[in-house]
Amino acid sequence: KLNEEKYKAALENVKARNDCESAAFAAAHSADDLVSKDSEDHRILLQESESLKKWLADNPAAPADAVRDRQKQFEAKVHPIIQKAYAEKGTSSSSSETTTEDDDKFFDGDK
Repeated sequence: KLNEEKYKAALENVKARNDCESAAFAAAHSADDLVSKDSEDHRILLQESESLKKWLADNPAAPADAVRDRQKQFEAKVHPIIQKAYAEKGTSSSSSETTTEDDDKFFDGDK
């Protein structure tokens, strides 16, 4: 039973870290695809993405809750920029496509 609980906790930590890292890479990719490379928004997206990746590297033993909290802080800063970029491009960040539970909540506009 104890090993099962440790396994579940480790799995939860890995999933939280993967989700967080994916959000950082997705925001950096969005910066290059959606906003002008010489804009302040581009700089902020890349800076926040690098900051999040550095935090993950500096905190390898952070529990899943701490990782999710850090991801929420990150998303609070970058999500409005990405929403604005989609709006300026004439594309809604909450697309009409069917979504699944596997969809990245960061870009679905369902916050």
